[in-house]
Amino acid sequence: MEFLKKSNVFKSIILILIFATISCSEEDKLETHNYGSIKGNVQLYDLNQNKVSNYDNLKIELIDSKNNTKLLSVDSNGNYQTDECEIGEITLTFTKPGFSGIKSIKRTCTKELLTIENIRLVEDVPFPYNIKSIEIKDGWYTYTGNIDPDITGDYMVTEFFFLGKDANVSCSNFNYYFVTGVDTAVSYINKTIKSSQTFTTEKLLENGFKYGDTVYITCYIISPMNQGALWDNINNKRLTIESFNFKNPSNTYSTILTN
Repeated sequence: MEFLKKSNVFKSIILILIFATISCSEEDKLETHNYGSIKGNVQLYDLNQNKVSNYDNLKIELIDSKNNTKLLSVDSNGNYQTDECEIGEITLTFTKPGFSGIKSIKRTCTKELLTIENIRLVEDVPFPYNIKSIEIKDGWYTYTGNIDPDITGDYMVTEFFFLGKDANVSCSNFNYYFVTGVDTAVSYINKTIKSSQTFTTEKLLENGFKYGDTVYITCYIISPMNQGALWDNINNKRLTIESFNFKNPSNTYSTILTN
């Protein structure tokens, strides 16, 4: 009789353990299926704005809301997709040796399909810009600068300025960025450029600056194809960009923000 009682107790313990295991397994399944889907496309261009079809060594990384990292595969047309993206804020990074542009963007993954397009990477511009002077005042941004007089080329470029409160300002460490919007032939910017652009000083105030602050500035020469990649045509708004990947920064220049 005592043996039967012990046997029944043992069976009860086994059943409890089995039930607990099944419950945990079901919870794991529910957690595992807390996924959304994302898809997008990457376009590659050379400096003459011709499409490049070689997607070898293009690396796309997805960092999900739990800080897990996974590599996404890319087809021969630059398309990528995953149906296993954890719900929440995500970061996507894009890198390919010899190409520059957007390095990382932040978006929010939900149960609905998230479509990300208009990611462009363009062949590196092989020379830096030299800032000679900059002044920010009364909503205007006035600058002069040039490139090495020995540089030649028959393609178009534009100046991309990054502004920060940190003296180590760069395309991955900035408070605000500003693209001149003027496409210039390389042969022209061999000469010193003096240009004034309409500049919204309020944007600096909204991004951590105040009047009297020292503004540190660096510039990169980029392809106009990079400039066009800053807009999300799918959602009709500016992309939320965390960092860029450009080569050959200019010297760092500083000026005082005045009203």
